[in-house]
Amino acid sequence: MNYHLKALERHGLVELACERRKGNVTERLMQATAASYVISPLALAAVQPDPDRFRDQLSARWLLALGARLVRDVGSLITGAAKARKRLATYALDGEVRFASAAERAAFIQELTAGVSALIHKYDAPDAGAAAITGSWSPYTPRSRTSRTPHSTSNQQEPTMSKEFEIAREFEVDATPEQVWDAITSNTGGWMWPSEPPEPRVGGKGAMGSTVTAWDPPHRYTNRAEDVEGVEEQSLNQLDYTIEPREGGRRAWVRYVHSGILVDDWDNQYDAACRHTDFYLHTLRQYLTEFGGRPVVAFTTFDGPDTSKTADAFVAVGRALGLGDDTAEGTRVQARGPEGRRLDAVVDFRNPYFLGLRTDDAMIRFFGRNHWGYPVGISVHDFAPGADAKAVEAAWQDWLNGVFSQS
Repeated sequence: MNYHLKALERHGLVELACERRKGNVTERLMQATAASYVISPLALAAVQPDPDRFRDQLSARWLLALGARLVRDVGSLITGAAKARKRLATYALDGEVRFASAAERAAFIQELTAGVSALIHKYDAPDAGAAAITGSWSPYTPRSRTSRTPHSTSNQQEPTMSKEFEIAREFEVDATPEQVWDAITSNTGGWMWPSEPPEPRVGGKGAMGSTVTAWDPPHRYTNRAEDVEGVEEQSLNQLDYTIEPREGGRRAWVRYVHSGILVDDWDNQYDAACRHTDFYLHTLRQYLTEFGGRPVVAFTTFDGPDTSKTADAFVAVGRALGLGDDTAEGTRVQARGPEGRRLDAVVDFRNPYFLGLRTDDAMIRFFGRNHWGYPVGISVHDFAPGADAKAVEAAWQDWLNGVFSQS
């Protein structure tokens, strides 16, 4: 105990309050030097977040990294000012704003950015001492303020609540950064679904009505879409890929961040998005390592009948394939496919929500979307020469309908 107290005293966290003599012993009473403490990221310097590594103004993680840097820098300035016995000049502004729509929020961000940039340009004196400016915006639960709470009446309807989300994943894969880049920009049909390659420039047209907001082959690609027609679940969607070489470029490290705003049913939609992310990224790795990133010959995706929405529907799919409930990932199986045809396949992915079969020429993906109130789905990525997408879909659609006794 005495050792730890001396260490705390040495670092200025506690100080001597008084001493009392008790017989042959001097009792030292210590007290805290402050009412509260903020732990600087410097305390864990080796793992402190670095905002310069990923610069994404719409990323919650980048916001946290900036906040950590603010804590570190202001803490150092306070310490330096105290030692110099000088007052530290700082200014902080705190406020809250409520946006009626995602579009108004986006307009606010643009105007705020333009206004702050203009002020920096106006008052920046290159030869003067530097001053740091850090600003942030984030959703939060407002503090209770009775005067600002709108009066509610019995005939008012509860508005639909929009909420931001972010899903981040990192992984390494036995593929070059160039192969990963081709897969996420030009050959998406090999692991997700086919889409037009993005226009190779910032501001260009991206997939599904998005706009390219970052383009640095083969290291960074970001696209962003707002209020896409036909997509009711989201008012904002952003996909961000960062790729770095490993082992001299023989392997790649990938960071994937999916963020945006879900309009309704947030918990259900977020859970579905998280789980789909893991399955799609696993399929991406399978595509790169097992099929060499080659172009898909035939792709199809479709849903089962409404009877496949039941709670036990996905269990029925596994059994219809001839898989035991305990058949694990990595098992080579003889699965029962369309018209009773046997498929020599490997179970490359399996959990209660998804199932992946990989043959020598194809990846067949089964989606247990019944868990989120939708029909079970199937996607087929066929790389066999001469494969016909219509024939593949017809065969597997009949098979899936047969599982649920539909024709």
